[in-house]
Amino acid sequence: MPQTLLKANILSSKTEIDTLFTKGKRKQIPPLAVVYYERQTGDPSHKVLFVAPKKIFPRAVERNSIKRQLREIYRINQELFQQQNKTIHIALVALKGFCMTPTRDLTQKYKRLLSDIHQNT
Repeated sequence: MPQTLLKANILSSKTEIDTLFTKGKRKQIPPLAVVYYERQTGDPSHKVLFVAPKKIFPRAVERNSIKRQLREIYRINQELFQQQNKTIHIALVALKGFCMTPTRDLTQKYKRLLSDIHQNT
């Protein structure tokens, strides 16, 4: 299975993003949070949004680095989405202390958050 980040899997529609944050559920294991919303459609798919809040990370260089790291964690572990037969929109949100946490720990927390989501939906 190719481990590429497809443009079709990036959440970019403003209306879908607004729906995700207004109707979505939230889970967090600091320094990582997930906002997710299961849509009612026929075909199974997923879309992902990567968020590094300006309020927490004021420097643009830092925010870009964090989003790059979030994309890489998603890209390597995207087979977790392929196993599910649901349509889901997810926002990965970096919280305070994200830069200090090693990538290995972030990956473990990401996998744990996704397993919690798949059990609840």
